[in-house]
Amino acid sequence: NDTTSTTRFKMSSLSVVLVVLVGLTLTTAQDWVSPCDTKMQLKMTVIRNDNELNKPSFKFSAKNSALGCAIFFKPCSLDSCTNQVPGMQVEVKLPFKFKAIKGSFIQESTGSNKADDCLYGEEPHTAWAQAVKGHDGAVLFGTLKNLLYGGCKFGANFGKVINHIQQADVAETDTLLFETWQSVPDETFVILMNELRVLPLASTTTRTTTTLTQTDTTHTFNRHIQDKLSTVEQSLQDEIETLDTAVKDLETQLKTSENERLKANEMIARLNESLTKAQMDIEGLVDKITLIESELSTKVEKVDPMPAPTDGGACTSDSDATVSAAGLDLALGMPCGALQVETKSNKCSVDLCAMQNDITYIQQALQKDEDPS
Repeated sequence: NDTTSTTRFKMSSLSVVLVVLVGLTLTTAQDWVSPCDTKMQLKMTVIRNDNELNKPSFKFSAKNSALGCAIFFKPCSLDSCTNQVPGMQVEVKLPFKFKAIKGSFIQESTGSNKADDCLYGEEPHTAWAQAVKGHDGAVLFGTLKNLLYGGCKFGANFGKVINHIQQADVAETDTLLFETWQSVPDETFVILMNELRVLPLASTTTRTTTTLTQTDTTHTFNRHIQDKLSTVEQSLQDEIETLDTAVKDLETQLKTSENERLKANEMIARLNESLTKAQMDIEGLVDKITLIESELSTKVEKVDPMPAPTDGGACTSDSDATVSAAGLDLALGMPCGALQVETKSNKCSVDLCAMQNDITYIQQALQKDEDPS
């Protein structure tokens, strides 16, 4: 009787028949879903802990991490929990209800002692929260109302094993449940849920195929949003890893710059030491030059007394005639020839040519610090 739109009547005959057959109610087909593709909420419950100092704990790793969709378990935090074995449960709540489970999960020991899945070969547990004794341990899986794996399949110190879950119907629920008991702090392990699948409850639509189409569109849109969120989350994770790498590179560069700065300071210190030593050497050389100049200045250029004969001839070696240093300088500047020298009692002549040659020889000898005699 809807006359406002003709598009509602453009259904296939098959759709109309289906609506009539189910009494105007349709149940849409659902696919198996991986919990790792949903937004999960996790909660831990300690079901037994005889020592209040013991602190059971767990950690969750998202699907886009290196390990995948994983839960880490550590029931015992003390040096030993033997004879007081603690038990813990982790609930994994999904954003929808489901009615069946299938697939597998990996359980892998992560501690040096390796975890236990029934140490003494006991029978599998038949209910949740059945305590273990002594040095025993166990790993269990299912839902709040259905225990699908009661443990005791992999024994003591299991490594990396795959726990296959046969397809099983479960009471309507939105929660998966893991339980474990371990007696040593190094008996830690991880559960990888990547291959687990749950079957959501079917969506119900009534009255018209148009409503069914809207439901399918909403479901597709939600899946699209989830895909987009997963892409954004992966991009953010990549950005974080890139920034982490950049920070590490920057730290390396800073360390390199610091080392170069220290090397430069050491080089500057060595140069300062060399400069100080050079200055001291220069001062020593200056002192030595001053001493040499002082020694040179104290040497008086003298000529042995040369007495002149009374007859005024040439001065002889036994004459008492003397010539001062100033007189020698004067003689060196005069033309080569005879120089009259007047003594206390006599006069004599000196050959300036020979005298100039002698003076030059004496000066050269003094400059070489030799004996000019």
